[in-house]
Amino acid sequence: MKFYELNSIPDETTPYSGHLPAGYGWGPPGPPCPSCEGTAVDVTEDHPSVAPSERGPFVSTSRGDFAQLLIQNPWLVLMRRDALAQLQAEGILGLKGRRTELRFRQQSAPELLELEISPYGLYHPDCEPPVDFAPCGRCGRYELSRPKQPLLDGASLPEHLDVFRLHNGAATLVITERFADTLRRLGFEEFSLRELPVR
Repeated sequence: MKFYELNSIPDETTPYSGHLPAGYGWGPPGPPCPSCEGTAVDVTEDHPSVAPSERGPFVSTSRGDFAQLLIQNPWLVLMRRDALAQLQAEGILGLKGRRTELRFRQQSAPELLELEISPYGLYHPDCEPPVDFAPCGRCGRYELSRPKQPLLDGASLPEHLDVFRLHNGAATLVITERFADTLRRLGFEEFSLRELPVR
């Protein structure tokens, strides 16, 4: 099976006018790790779906129109409720939406849900350039890494999900070939794909 990195498209190329200043209601407090200096907030931002109840819903004042899928940044992926239901009906595995607190300025507005995307799988150690992907021995936090030439560790990839993040590269959204084909067939917009080699 092939795997792809799911990403956004440049803002200047989108025909949609949707605007979404970002923010969360609140995040978890906590002192920095004495070993890596990461905090509980860092862990939540690196793995935004690990403990969503600790972060509060996504809050924003919104305006404009949105495509079915909005990748605001690697940590925030929003999807219209009708689009999420459509993909779930197609049998795409691992899609779960959580409520947002968006206030739209127009009367006719879509309901946007935040996707909870779990961390599974790893970058392969032979990525170029080589990156230290070992977690902190004290708190377990991974450094936020994104190699220029990514390579997935095939033995670590899940078989029960069509979309996931990487434990040692949470800024990378990975989807299966099945998910990619479904997005294209259903006419989804506002996304780009890059095939990721597997070893």
